[in-house]
Amino acid sequence: MTPRCEWLIVCERQYLDEQGRLCLVGLMNEIRAPHGEATASVPKMAVVAKVVGEPGQSIRSVLRCSDPDGTILIEMPSDTPAHGEDGTSIATWLLEGWTFGLGRHVFTLTSGAERLATVPVTVRAAEAHETDEDP
Repeated sequence: MTPRCEWLIVCERQYLDEQGRLCLVGLMNEIRAPHGEATASVPKMAVVAKVVGEPGQSIRSVLRCSDPDGTILIEMPSDTPAHGEDGTSIATWLLEGWTFGLGRHVFTLTSGAERLATVPVTVRAAEAHETDEDP
């Protein structure tokens, strides 16, 4: 069975709380570069996917991030077991110290030749009036 991805999320961080629930903080669809800069540095970010396969199946997937020109910036494999009766797997990729140029970047999750999910993240230059505290 080809696994399917129910969701793919880019966020600042993820963790499990005391009850074992997955918590995602700072969901991202846009990153702001400092005013006048052509790049944005992201100290830490996480990409998290819920993938469903056969129970007990090992789900092999690859996360890629491409820049606006289509150049692959990130390529990280994952091999996670599918748990429970529904074969659910939560895959997490932690990225630290990345710098992204301006434009639309696309995170793509694949398994074998199958594209399971994509999520765009746009990097834009901040306006002069915007500060780091602005949402």
